[in-house]
Amino acid sequence: MGKIKNLLLNKINILLGAVLSMLGWSGCDEVFNSEDLYGCPYSYYQLEGAVLDDEEKPIGNIRVATKWIFSADDKFNKTDTTFTDADGRYIFFTQDGYSDSVHVVVDDPQHGTFAPDSADIRLIHTGLHSDESWCSGTYMGKADFKLKKRD
Repeated sequence: MGKIKNLLLNKINILLGAVLSMLGWSGCDEVFNSEDLYGCPYSYYQLEGAVLDDEEKPIGNIRVATKWIFSADDKFNKTDTTFTDADGRYIFFTQDGYSDSVHVVVDDPQHGTFAPDSADIRLIHTGLHSDESWCSGTYMGKADFKLKKRD
């Protein structure tokens, strides 16, 4: 009787183990279908604008320097520089970590004709390029400047 009881218990244990492992395995579907993400979260950034003089005429070849604010302690902030085209327009594109503001400095170091100007620009999240992975989307800003001639 003891031998039959042990044999029956072994068969029940094997059957229960098989059923439980099948039920447990089906709970792992989401784990195996997920992507492995490497790197850091990032966003796309676009800043554009125009530089005009007092008479609303575009000024070409004016330096536009940006400081993208990524951290309060200035360790990870990024600077970039471009120049306005003949129509006084400039545009920046960059991809980096999260930022919602940029400091813009406009000056005329080559000729010294115009006084420098600066502004802190708040970037707006457009939702473009947003996905459910590392990309948090596109942030855009616009900064137009009217420079005054030096005295």
